[in-house]
Amino acid sequence: MQRIHFFIIIVFFQLPLYSQNISDVVRWSTMQPAGTTSSNFAIGFSKTANFKDKILYNGKTEGTITEYFSEKANSLSVDELDDFAAFPAYNTGAIFDFDGDKNYETDFAEEDLLVKKQQNINRRGSVNELSFTWAGDYKNKFNIGIGVGIPFVNFSEEKVYIESDPDDEIATFNRLKYIEDLSITGAGFNAKIGIQAKPFSWFRIGGAFHTPTVLHLRIPIQLLWSTLMITKQMSIREMMMIYPNCNLNIICLTPGRLSVVWVVCLIWDKYQDL
Repeated sequence: MQRIHFFIIIVFFQLPLYSQNISDVVRWSTMQPAGTTSSNFAIGFSKTANFKDKILYNGKTEGTITEYFSEKANSLSVDELDDFAAFPAYNTGAIFDFDGDKNYETDFAEEDLLVKKQQNINRRGSVNELSFTWAGDYKNKFNIGIGVGIPFVNFSEEKVYIESDPDDEIATFNRLKYIEDLSITGAGFNAKIGIQAKPFSWFRIGGAFHTPTVLHLRIPIQLLWSTLMITKQMSIREMMMIYPNCNLNIICLTPGRLSVVWVVCLIWDKYQDL
């Protein structure tokens, strides 16, 4: 008579900080008398990546982000400026064109001027994978496993960049604040297959193949935006930029594997008995 077993396994893997991996597995197995086929089916859910991270830096260095804005705007008229960097910088007064020659200036006239900067980056999110697998063997000579994985991606990032002039070294400039907020969601698909043959008790050969993981990532509207705020002579000008929907398709390649096992210890024990 065929026996059917049902049980649940919950495994916790504690990795270094911000890299906790949690796996939940539910497995059904059917067992039959020795010498015949047996098989197992499992449903698993695991965290394969953790994006949690925080970065903060603060100090004085040469250069300013307004140079980037002016480079994006140079040789273009105001109507030709892009909506996500050059025009917001022009609209808030981070760059300007007093001479009307399409060569945009900034408040930072001295190239070697040390500018106080600070940036705070906060990342959150993870990759979780739902998997369905089946494995079976025949007479303890041939094993095969097949699995399908559905990864889910969730990522968000907030960046706050600040330039300031606490020592009043720049005539009209007081403070610049640039905020960027990004959120990405998505899902994908992959498949795995592994085979192992045991023609002799002392020899095994096997191979495994992992298909590329295809991910479809989506950046919904209003979840990718930035704000540029300029303070000059205690006057604040601010502009928010909201980016349109964006969809990305990514293929992650994973190589196949081939394994050969020679069970030397069994041969050694055989000679020991002689």
